Amino acid sequence: MALGLSLFSLGLCKKVLIVDTILPWVALAFNNASEFSFIEAWVGALS
Repeated sequence: MALGLSLFSLGLCKKVLIVDTILPWVALAFNNASEFSFIEAWVGALS
């Protein structure tokens, strides 16, 4: 039970600290994919 709760907490912290921080740039890349170059589109997709 403790291991599961630890993994859940770690995943939630990653989501809140990392994903929510870069979300505006990634959303911009997906919403305007036709306007970006090949490299910019790949960076947005990998983000």
